[in-house]
Amino acid sequence: MIFFCMILTALFCWPVSPEGEMHTPPAPPRVIVPCIQELEAFMRPFGTRVSIYYRNLETGFTFRHQAGWGRFGASVAKAPFALYLFEHAERGEICLYEELIFTAADSFGGAGVIRHRYPRGTAFTVGALIHKNLVYSDNIATVMLRRRFGYEGYRQFVNNLGAQGHRVMYNIFNSMMSADDGGIFAQAIHDFITSDAAGAAQLRYSMLNNPAPFIPTPYPLASKCGWVATTRNCLAIIYAPSPFILVVLTNPTGDAERDARDFAEISRHFHEFNARYFQN
Repeated sequence: MIFFCMILTALFCWPVSPEGEMHTPPAPPRVIVPCIQELEAFMRPFGTRVSIYYRNLETGFTFRHQAGWGRFGASVAKAPFALYLFEHAERGEICLYEELIFTAADSFGGAGVIRHRYPRGTAFTVGALIHKNLVYSDNIATVMLRRRFGYEGYRQFVNNLGAQGHRVMYNIFNSMMSADDGGIFAQAIHDFITSDAAGAAQLRYSMLNNPAPFIPTPYPLASKCGWVATTRNCLAIIYAPSPFILVVLTNPTGDAERDARDFAEISRHFHEFNARYFQN
């Protein structure tokens, strides 16, 4: 009797189309679970020399390798500092058209174009300095912005994002950071440049026009790199068909060609991984 009732239930409770024809229910969507062991095996030979933060922006899938280690961030920190300034400008607390004067106190060596092309006494708008800070990685532009706006507020901003504010140093580009911090910064930058904020287009343009990206890609790349003799770093948002964040912090080998090959190999592997699991 029980068996007979089960048959009747199956017959009369099976899904029916509006035309009255029975049909089978759709199969549940196929869920692809990325193989994290594949990434672990790939990164193992790099050991502690490289820190990685990877995140697929559509799914939130995240992979970390040595990502909590604090490393010298070099000029990568100029990107979240720019975001900090743009967010203040969005609230009307900073005027991007305010002019700052290049003084002897701002003189600084290293990367940039101001020390080579402009005499002391030249006036720059805040917006122009942010652009030079990002595109030309200009240390003097960063010093001028820090002189005007300080760094304690930026340190608190980093804490509020969930990163490690105590790693922020006085000149911004001498700060420490981890790949985890870089991932937090990259997510916040992506959220801003894809928003309708007034400064979104300018930040997006500057980030998309990095003239020396360490991460090769066939896709649009919003990035900020930093390098000195002891480190080579890149924070990147790769706008692939399924966009992703890739932060790579390294201790270079001293062999520039090998370091470039490492970045290319890491980029290739994560591009392929992202395409295989998230673009099809």
